[in-house]
Amino acid sequence: MCKNHSRLGIFVNETRYKSPLIYNSLTERKFKDIQSKIIYFKKIEADHTLEKIFDLSGRKTKVWEYKRVRIVDYQKMQIETTRLPCAYFPELEEEEVKKSVHEYVQQCGYQISHFVTTYSAINVSKEDADLLNCKKGVAAMKIFNRGIQQNGTVFEYSEMINLDYSVSYFTPFNPYSHQYRKN
Repeated sequence: MCKNHSRLGIFVNETRYKSPLIYNSLTERKFKDIQSKIIYFKKIEADHTLEKIFDLSGRKTKVWEYKRVRIVDYQKMQIETTRLPCAYFPELEEEEVKKSVHEYVQQCGYQISHFVTTYSAINVSKEDADLLNCKKGVAAMKIFNRGIQQNGTVFEYSEMINLDYSVSYFTPFNPYSHQYRKN
């Protein structure tokens, strides 16, 4: 029989309920401490996948695509390839891409609601290893990210490769999921 230890344990600040991200090895850094080296910045024709992601309904439209390397403490830590619909951001310039794109999105009057993020472990390709100054085959984290506005539309789709990446979340216990998994 377990004893009730209600007075023992770890205190969790109430703000964790509003933002489950506790720690991310890159985004914990201040913007001023992260440099971006732009590999390219261009307009491309949206393919079928991007049409679906951005709900462009089969309309052949342009999207911005940029690739940048994120540098922290003089170390290349991340390769990011991001796409944004040109219709939302017709004035986007490379100078904005060097800074916080999410700050730019907000300055354009869009309200960011949340992100849908997927993680998977990978081994770095030769091409990515050359960009990150590391050995081919080094373990890394591949992250797919969709930025969602308050109105439910996707404003951003990113693919990132991170070296030395760790993340921690606050996850409430879900008794329904737990019960389901028992059966």
